[in-house]
Amino acid sequence: MKVVLLRDYQALGKKDEIKEVKDGFALNFLIPQKIASKATTDRLVIALQNQAKEVKVAQNAVTSKAKQQAVLKTVHLTITSKANEQGHLYSQVSGKMIQDQLKKQFGISLSDASFKLVGPLKMLGEHVVQLRVENNLISIKVRIIHE
Repeated sequence: MKVVLLRDYQALGKKDEIKEVKDGFALNFLIPQKIASKATTDRLVIALQNQAKEVKVAQNAVTSKAKQQAVLKTVHLTITSKANEQGHLYSQVSGKMIQDQLKKQFGISLSDASFKLVGPLKMLGEHVVQLRVENNLISIKVRIIHE
């Protein structure tokens, strides 16, 4: 019997997938538990439309991340911080500070999980910083000036 999954089920697959299962399994377990429904023509059309929507959403997410990474490659970030006469910062510039400034100056927000700073910044001046964003290493220029 062909069924359309109404929700994700680990043993069979994901929501809106069309599966061929034994009649007894479908009639005695999947349908009563509302895990699946019979694959009628109406239900098949709805499932295929939902799958097409999911593909579009996934493609849009990929293109938006690619655009964001392209913008990140051209960023010149400026951060102000307190420092002594030799140019040593009283507090290092951390990844969180760079994240906040990226959001404030350019409107680019990066999640904590996808953002890793390779090393801390402890001196005034211009630095090339390597960021690991979504498994890609991106270099941005960070200029630290005295407050």
